[in-house]
Amino acid sequence: MKLSGGKLWHLYQSKGIKFKKILHKKTVPLHRMHLIPEQAAKAYQDMLQAQREGRKVVFCDEVMFTKHSNKDRDWSSKGNNTEVPAESAYTDYRAVIASISVETGIEKLFVQTHGIDIPDFKAFLGLLRS
Repeated sequence: MKLSGGKLWHLYQSKGIKFKKILHKKTVPLHRMHLIPEQAAKAYQDMLQAQREGRKVVFCDEVMFTKHSNKDRDWSSKGNNTEVPAESAYTDYRAVIASISVETGIEKLFVQTHGIDIPDFKAFLGLLRS
């Protein structure tokens, strides 16, 4: 027996099956879990030491926006499908490193069109230091 997409959707709806977005969750590997309290305590002590020495504490993080950062759902009226040209459905690759401090707010922002590697990170640290 073959079912059309519409009939399959109605069958799913009648059985309480819903179309849902998949949520991705990051978890710490179990073999590393025991290290977290010790690492956090050391990082805290290092920050206190930096403050005692009059150093500026800067927080830094990076994020990668890839072509997978696209709209994956939309509403359309009955009988009409939403069409998006393939070239406009994806974003270009963008990698961002940003740093902030209590004193200044945003310190430096580094954006590029490919992933961040070690030389890129060293270059960012050089910008930050200057």
